[in-house]
Formats: sequence, structure tokens, C-alpha cells
Amino acid sequence: MVRCCKILLLLLFSFANISISYSQSTFSKERIETAIINFLKSQTNADIEIEIVQNIRPISFVESSVSASLRHNFNDFKGLGFVWIDFIKDGKVISTEQIRVKIRKFRLIPVTTRFVRSGETLSNADFIIKRVDVTNFNESELVLDNSVVGKITKNGIPKDNPLKISDLSNDIIIKKGQIVTIIAQSGAISIKTLGTALQDGGAGDIIRVKRSGQGNIVLTGTVNELGFVLLSNNSISSR
Repeated sequence: MVRCCKILLLLLFSFANISISYSQSTFSKERIETAIINFLKSQTNADIEIEIVQNIRPISFVESSVSASLRHNFNDFKGLGFVWIDFIKDGKVISTEQIRVKIRKFRLIPVTTRFVRSGETLSNADFIIKRVDVTNFNESELVLDNSVVGKITKNGIPKDNPLKISDLSNDIIIKKGQIVTIIAQSGAISIKTLGTALQDGGAGDIIRVKRSGQGNIVLTGTVNELGFVLLSNNSISSR
């Protein structure tokens, strides 16, 4: 009888061990954070810094061999967004976690070394190339290289400011007081006349011109590469 009891106890303990011996898939907080950072950095060549802005809890599954697949909703890899982690077993998603993430983006761009007044011509001494946080900038508006040497400022630029395309004039083609050709075009019809430039301008700049013999009528147009002033819509104003 005693021997039978011992055998029964051994059998019970054997089954108990089997019942808790499932191998688990565990994803610690550190493991998840590292996976997110490595994943996002692998998706872009940009210089970025990543901050996970919510608490991450460890995640465990009773099932073994659970894998994880990551996806995100960042377009230009800056600002706030999400990373989703799909946990997969046997080819099927068994759970999904949504993680909120903040990305700061940096670029090497020209930054002023002093206050630059309007109308000054930039030299190499007026700026340095510096690593700048461009997260809150529209990057298409920024000057991204040192091609600003020789450009003329349209307005005052404070020290330590990134240079914007809108801050600078192109090389001067038309000077204030110069007689210029004014062109008004509508479809295939083009009308040319002469006028006097009321301000300096380079290719692409919008300037005011006074039409010859037209009293105080002032026109607004865009300077082209040939030095003509192309009239814009609603370009007429009183001086």
C-alpha cells in the first residue's frame, strides 16, 4: 500500500512538472525599446534621435517561438508618430502593441555667426556649418549647403539662425533705377513695354517697376534669368 502511494505521488509530481513546463516568449521593456530604435534607424539615412514617450510594459506569451514584426507611420522621420509591433505565431498575428514615439531630426546646415543686416553680401565669415535640430522646420525652406556666399540678404537675420531661402536674394540682375523690359503675357499673346525698376532683383525675385510714361502706376513682376520683368496677376498698384 505504501509503495502504491509513493508511485501515485511520483506520477502526480511528474504530471505537475509537465503542466508548467511550457516554454514562454518574453519581450522585456529593454528588448522592445531597443527593437523600436534599431528598426526606425534602419528605415532612414537621416540623422535622428528617438524618444519613446510612453511607458512600455514587458510582454509574455505562453506560446513558444513568437516573433515580432514592426511598422510605423512616419513620412519624413520627425515629430510624433507611432510604431506598431505585431506579435506573430505560426504566420498569424496573435497580438499588436501600439507605441508612441517622438523623433528629432538633425541636419548640417549654414547658421549665422553674427547678426546680418538687410542688404549685406554674405561671406564665409558670416556663417558656419552646424548640426541643427530641424524637427520644427520646413526643410524645403532651408539653405542646405554653403552656396550662400555672395548672396544678398533681404532682411535682418539674427545670430545663430539657420539660413532660409526666403532670406536671400539671388545674384543681382536688375538694379534700382535701371530701365527694364516689362512683359505681360496671356496665352499666346505677349506685350512688351519699358519701365524703371524701383528695387534691386535677381532671378526669381519679385520686384516693383514703374511703367514709362504712365504717371504713378507701379507694377509688380518676377525677374527672369534674362533680366526681363514678367508681370504677375493683379500686378497694378498706385505708388
